[in-house]
Amino acid sequence: MQREHTKPQIKTVFFKHDYYAAWCLKVVNSLLNKLDFKFVKCDKLQDADIVVEFRSNDDIVKSLGSEFDGLSAASLRGTSRFIYFNKERFINPPRHFPNKVLYRRYLVRHEFIHTLGVPHRAANGGKCSIMTHQTKLEDNCLPNDEFIPGDIEFIRNNIN
Repeated sequence: MQREHTKPQIKTVFFKHDYYAAWCLKVVNSLLNKLDFKFVKCDKLQDADIVVEFRSNDDIVKSLGSEFDGLSAASLRGTSRFIYFNKERFINPPRHFPNKVLYRRYLVRHEFIHTLGVPHRAANGGKCSIMTHQTKLEDNCLPNDEFIPGDIEFIRNNIN
């Protein structure tokens, strides 16, 4: 069955730290084109649907609480949505990830999908869902940065 071609929904993104902007957008758009979403960089904070910041672990814990210790986060409060990437974790991924690139791709895709209102998805063994909480890997699954069967339907059903 051939997929209908639809115009992608575009979300504008303001990066407070430009260094990883192009890479982040390339990584997220290469996966989310399957969902007809596209994230594009904007230069003005007031034009952004999503604001991305790289923050220290201490700053994230102070802002969001101790349950976010060692984690990155997406916040859907207010009119803009925010992604806070944990700088320390971005530089030094969890040991259960085989390499930095896999972890960073997972993390960027996972947090950007959260900004669409999509919650975590439980693991079922095998490869983790892109929406499984993989940083602390409390579920029994293998680290993964791609869609697995059922992910696209789960995401489409949970976008808000």
